[in-house]
Amino acid sequence: RIPDSRYSNNSFFKKAPIKGIISDNNVNDRDYWLSWAADEANDAIGAGNGEEFIYAHRYEPDDLGNSKTDEYLTKFKFIPGIRSCDYTLMVWIGGSFTKSGFDPGTLVHTQELDPDDFVIGQWNEVDVVPAVQIDNNQELWFGIKCVIGSGTPATCDAGPRVPAKGDMVYFWGEWGEIFSYESDFDINWSIKGYIEDQEPDYLFPNIIQDLTITPNNDDVTLNLNWTNPSTTADGSTLSSIDSIIVYRNGSCLTSKKNTSPGENVSWTDDQIYESGLYNYKLYCANQYGKSFPVRDTSEVGTYCDVTVVMTDVFGDGWTGNAIEFKTLSGIIVGSATIEENQSEATVNVSLPNVMLDCSWREGAFPDDCGFTIYNPLGEVV
Repeated sequence: RIPDSRYSNNSFFKKAPIKGIISDNNVNDRDYWLSWAADEANDAIGAGNGEEFIYAHRYEPDDLGNSKTDEYLTKFKFIPGIRSCDYTLMVWIGGSFTKSGFDPGTLVHTQELDPDDFVIGQWNEVDVVPAVQIDNNQELWFGIKCVIGSGTPATCDAGPRVPAKGDMVYFWGEWGEIFSYESDFDINWSIKGYIEDQEPDYLFPNIIQDLTITPNNDDVTLNLNWTNPSTTADGSTLSSIDSIIVYRNGSCLTSKKNTSPGENVSWTDDQIYESGLYNYKLYCANQYGKSFPVRDTSEVGTYCDVTVVMTDVFGDGWTGNAIEFKTLSGIIVGSATIEENQSEATVNVSLPNVMLDCSWREGAFPDDCGFTIYNPLGEVV
């Protein structure tokens, strides 16, 4: 079955206008930035039913414009459309376009991009670490994988598109042009790659190592242990650390000073006031910048089970629909769905003893779905 459209005229992707005009002010470095996109972005695009997808640019050897073989992709720019998305930078070398279709070649680099570091709706620049050596005799592709539940994360210009290069998209298991899915999407993705003739030094700290989180359910605290990095991102010796920055559920908790490279550190988060699931993210910072984040998640406190009885009329599973249990701050602490090619399922979901919201995440064919939720006493809730 083809998922039905929840958006007028666009059965596969949706598009939303960006407020205001966005322009990349770095006009002096334009000769060094590789891109099919205009400096101004017009719209943001997302998959119609919230599916993950990859959007990318494709460059043939003639597009690279240089016969050198010792050049590097060292920086990347993009305009994120929303914050609630997992963005991953991806780079391929050796792609092709034949009668059989598009092939990006060998995936040579992936890098998670931290939404907390972004300015939404504006150009954001990130270092590509490690830098990617490119071969000007082969195709170069770069782009972003988007994992979302809803929304429009991938921004684009107003066109006209550069065919088979500026609007590449990976969707439903194959590469193509977004123009082939939505004929009125005459666009180029708002992404850029920076090319240098030598590999740069990366003197900001390497990632924090060996993060573990131990819950104490009696007093509802969490103990974090980790090892500070002893090297920079390019592998040289790290001489000093300015601070370790700790985030919980997207908010900065503390910035720990007076800590040394290679030191084993223990810190207790005693500002937790209710049972639940807590997401932590730690950075190490010095004068040159901060490391990539290290993440971990832990539950703490007391829990109870609810039972969710689910049915599907068509018998092909819930096709992207799901029940989600969230804290009042929006953190998902449990979910239930029916897997593919099943008509019914019963699951027990362990939830923290706090006030929760129960919400519906809509996928395709929601009218096929039915469910009942029972509390630990067997009562319908």
